[in-house]
Amino acid sequence: MDSNQKISIANELRSYINQLRGLKGDYIGAVDRGKAIIGRRISMEGGPFDTEQQFNEFILGDLVQSAPDLLRHYAKYALTDDHGIVFTLADISPRNILVEEGHVTKILD
Repeated sequence: MDSNQKISIANELRSYINQLRGLKGDYIGAVDRGKAIIGRRISMEGGPFDTEQQFNEFILGDLVQSAPDLLRHYAKYALTDDHGIVFTLADISPRNILVEEGHVTKILD
């Protein structure tokens, strides 16, 4: 693909992701209140979580137990609970994007 085609595909992807993120939710987890799956190589499951605070507590309690104390301290203050809950894809990467004739035709998850 030439530069213009790549830019066009990037713009299409931005539009699709913005549309997906426009879908608001009331919990953190999979569709139909399934568990949230975090990570690819070392996968952790939990929830669903009704609030971002519950999600953050899960991350701090279950996911970073083996982290050094100093890192846990900074992680605690880096995680906030004032974000909106929106639909997102956890694994958006080139291998999950189908392009035909210079246009995005499918995004897989």
